[in-house]
Amino acid sequence: MRALRFVFCLVIILFSHPHPAHAARFTGSYLLEVCDIGTDKRERVKGGHAVCQSYIAGVIDMMNFMESFEEDQLCIPPETTLNELHMIVLQYLRDNVQHDDFIASPAVATSLLEYYRCN
Repeated sequence: MRALRFVFCLVIILFSHPHPAHAARFTGSYLLEVCDIGTDKRERVKGGHAVCQSYIAGVIDMMNFMESFEEDQLCIPPETTLNELHMIVLQYLRDNVQHDDFIASPAVATSLLEYYRCN
C-alpha cells in the first residue's frame, strides 16, 4: 500500500511539473516523404496525402491571414484543388533540396508564390 502511494505521488508530481513546450516542426524532407507519390500515382506513405494536403492548407490559411501584413499575397483560383496544390509543392520539394533540413512552411509558401502570386 505504501509503495502504491509513493507511485501515485510520483505520477502526480511528474505530470504536474511544467515541461518546456516544443513546437512541432515539419522539415522539408519530412514533408517530401509524406507528399511523395510513386510512378503508379499512389502515395508512398499510407495516409500521406491527407497529412501533406492538410499541411499545405494550413500554410495557405496562415498566408491568407498574414496578407494584410506583407506584400506577397496568394491569389489561388477558387477552382484549384488540393491535389493540384499537392503536385506543385511536391515538385518544388523534389527540385529544391535546400529545404530538406529546415521547417517546411517556407518551402510551401515559396512554391505557391511561384504559381499564384497576386500581380
